[in-house]
Amino acid sequence: MSVRNSLENTRDPHSVVAMGRGALARRERFDVAAPGVSGLLALLWHGSPDVRRQAALGLCGGTHGESYTPCYGHFAANFLRELERHCPRAPVQAQSRYEAVGVALCRLLEQNAGEIRAMGNMHYSFLGSALYLALFATCRDTVEAIRRLRVIGAQGALSSLLWQLAHVRRAVRINASDVDFLTQTVGRALASFPPDAIPDYWRTLTYAAPHHRASVTPALPFFTDARAVPYLIAALAAPTPRCALPIVAALTRLADPRALPTLAPLLAHRKRALRHQARAAIAAIRRAEADRPSQTLLRSVVCQNDEGDLLRALPGPPPADPPDELLRVPEPPA
Repeated sequence: MSVRNSLENTRDPHSVVAMGRGALARRERFDVAAPGVSGLLALLWHGSPDVRRQAALGLCGGTHGESYTPCYGHFAANFLRELERHCPRAPVQAQSRYEAVGVALCRLLEQNAGEIRAMGNMHYSFLGSALYLALFATCRDTVEAIRRLRVIGAQGALSSLLWQLAHVRRAVRINASDVDFLTQTVGRALASFPPDAIPDYWRTLTYAAPHHRASVTPALPFFTDARAVPYLIAALAAPTPRCALPIVAALTRLADPRALPTLAPLLAHRKRALRHQARAAIAAIRRAEADRPSQTLLRSVVCQNDEGDLLRALPGPPPADPPDELLRVPEPPA
């Protein structure tokens, strides 16, 4: 029996969609072969157009108990059309279905980015404004589907979209708040990927052209993984003041001591804002270091015993002291 026939025999495909929405909404480890995710992706090739549409909308929003209905946009129709063009028949393996969906999402995102760039040069009528709202909403849903599905292969298209949005933002005919909202959505998606898996983004952050570097900085406030610190340090090696501030702000939030040698020279920078930001970053890192257990539980003490006796197993039965008293600073000798 084919994948499509087995899905059409499913008693309640809507419950499978709900399970898949819930799996994508949770932030734990992503597993393509999990029943919720695998079932949701398989329903994208279901025989019923309504089931396919609900499965497509489950990619970009909703939870287990709450479905997602967009107010604007045509994400479901555009995505399913792109998926049909790329992969008309449902793959048997869950990983193959996931890869086919990722390719369709990347192609749709590239198409949206090109349309947004072209729209920045248009003169609007009422119909043009409606088209503009639908395009931005469709692009937002595409980016959210990429984030929820962890489609790391879209990192290049996401970085390119940030550049397109930075260019479009200069067009006074487009609402800047809409551009900012979509820019933050793209930045959140990029920051949700493992830092080691997005070399295209870090390469853009170190371009020689300042406007290229500045276009991708909106993603920096969303990074929470400490593995991003070496890339931020490399980007801070020779920055312009326009790009240095958000990088230093990200290092301030991550509070990683590896950034201290790079931040120290900025205390004498000619730009006052950068000096203040670097001073705040160094202070935040030192506060975080002072609160770490390695600094509060392990400290030098005066002891007359040999170094080998400073940490040793107690002889006899287990001690009766509570666990929080087993590791403490000993009383100094008289």
